[in-house]
Amino acid sequence: MQNKLNIIMMGSALSVQGGVSEVEREYLKAGLEQKVNLSLIPSHIDGSKTDKLFEFAKALKSYLFVPAGRQSILHLHLSHGASFYRKLILMSLAKAKQHKVILHLHGSDFEEFMYKNRLLTFLTRQVFNKADHILVLSRRWEKLLKDFSSNPHITTLYNPASHGQLTHQPKGNIKVLFLGRLGERKGIYDLLNVIKRNKIYFAEKKVTFILAGDGEIEEVTRFVAENGLEKLAEIPGWVSGEQKNTYLRDSHILILPSYNEQMPMSILEAMSYGYPILATDIAGIPEMIEQGENGFLFSPGDLDSMEKYLKQLCEDEALRQQMGLNSQRIIAEKFDSQLITDKLVGIYQNIASPLERSCQVS
Repeated sequence: MQNKLNIIMMGSALSVQGGVSEVEREYLKAGLEQKVNLSLIPSHIDGSKTDKLFEFAKALKSYLFVPAGRQSILHLHLSHGASFYRKLILMSLAKAKQHKVILHLHGSDFEEFMYKNRLLTFLTRQVFNKADHILVLSRRWEKLLKDFSSNPHITTLYNPASHGQLTHQPKGNIKVLFLGRLGERKGIYDLLNVIKRNKIYFAEKKVTFILAGDGEIEEVTRFVAENGLEKLAEIPGWVSGEQKNTYLRDSHILILPSYNEQMPMSILEAMSYGYPILATDIAGIPEMIEQGENGFLFSPGDLDSMEKYLKQLCEDEALRQQMGLNSQRIIAEKFDSQLITDKLVGIYQNIASPLERSCQVS
């Protein structure tokens, strides 16, 4: 039996709160470890700056011991800020080792980051130009990078998601779920203002808003208290594991009024549970939400449209049910973890050296 491809994947630890770790977990659930020889080396963890620096030093040490030569592919999950500088170091080392390098671009603020100043524009362009392949999360980013970089090897690879979690929505009072970091970027204060100006309506309809996430918890809690929204809004903090699954099983609508995103895993998770989605028409979100089919899109900051669509979904159970079924269909057709993981393995095979390209992938 021939050897499988050797893949070293470096990004967030699986315990980290965020989209990259969720993507990695989906790859593992879809059997990536059985399809290739996978070494998953975390280069980033939650914690203090010292903790993060120590974790990167461990990752660097681990990678130093990987044999040189064209038999390995380094798959780097890339974001803005410190992530970029970590991957710049790792990519330079990979080139010295003659490893092929895939850059997998995440990070909602990366466009702002790469145009922050001339030096960063130069560095990001050089990094993209030297990669053997670049993976992006949306067609918008594929076009943007093809205009920015001379690298011809840029592919849109959607984030993966499981599907078939539920085939119907729960009964009972309407629960609207927000999953993400509480702050201006995710539009949480826009949502709070919509709740505030319609608090009598939502109270009469017995609608509850679950605002789950880390970030500006104190500020959001204060806003809720100062505006008498305690009976309408729950703020459980960051949720994961079975607690998150419980909220996903028990809620009816997902809302994400963000100003800046890439391809939010929270939307994919909610779609897999049969949710209608309310979200802004930015980044990769329009490639996930078909207007009027599995949700509604509106412009960032457009509170009137958010309010209109929210009321429409709260009042129309049949619409919620149909949109939820459409969400699950779209997951199965475009974002299924097995489908996306198989596409990823195909990309690995295409960029492998001629000798390694003949390897069998089980």
